[in-house]
Amino acid sequence: WQAFPAYAFGLYTNVSTRSVLFGIVTGVIFDIIFVILVFSGNDPFSAVDPALASLDKSWSSLIGVLFNLIAIGIGHWCVRWRDEYGKVEVDVETEDDSPQPINEHISIYDIRDIMGGISEPMTKCYGLPIWLSLIFLLV
Repeated sequence: WQAFPAYAFGLYTNVSTRSVLFGIVTGVIFDIIFVILVFSGNDPFSAVDPALASLDKSWSSLIGVLFNLIAIGIGHWCVRWRDEYGKVEVDVETEDDSPQPINEHISIYDIRDIMGGISEPMTKCYGLPIWLSLIFLLV
């Protein structure tokens, strides 16, 4: 569960890698704390109301994901961690004068430029290739 925000933010947004890492670390720490609390017999919900003792224990992992998302938001909007894409520098030790990229990362904008002219089978002809293959398998 802790890696899902990294997957979603990495594919579809411009959130920095430092913010995502901060969120994953925070989410894992809170997840460990909640799992220890719940499975050691000190369930905070059953302490408030004994009727909640039968509540599924998976809430601890989902609360860890919530703290993960909060930490990513803090890192992105409050601390303003940003990845710097597109900056170039000239290598002075070689004979080559062409600018070399500082890092090997690509941004979400680069991915959108690359994928701009590509259509997926589900979006081409209203998904006709997918539906035809399903009908072929059923026949």
